[in-house]
Amino acid sequence: MELFEEGIYPYKNYDIYTLEEADEAINQSLDFFITRLIPKYDFYSSYKEIEIKINIQDTLVNDRFLSSKMKYGLILAKLVCNPNYEALKSKYRELLKDWSDWDKQELEKVIAFLDSHTQEELKQIAESS
Repeated sequence: MELFEEGIYPYKNYDIYTLEEADEAINQSLDFFITRLIPKYDFYSSYKEIEIKINIQDTLVNDRFLSSKMKYGLILAKLVCNPNYEALKSKYRELLKDWSDWDKQELEKVIAFLDSHTQEELKQIAESS
């Protein structure tokens, strides 16, 4: 919400009723992540370094952005072929177990999307968005 209000993020929320709408929301989020968020981390020399910062160095603080951080962490893990991707999915599901059904469903949508695409397909999606 804050990013939307600041004019940084173009979408306040999504009304998702179909798989096509879910794909579009994920594509837009992935595009935002790659084109707007990652450049803010330009002091890191690679996606791998950002992925390590998010997924390995336990920077996931249990705050209101935890769900988003997990989703971005999984996207990065998939993009860099992290061998612990499956373990991260389990870890993040466990961390969200007491959160709202909506947050859990959103995480599952991202996981389903990532699991249905290869690393190369995800890169192509990001580049074509």
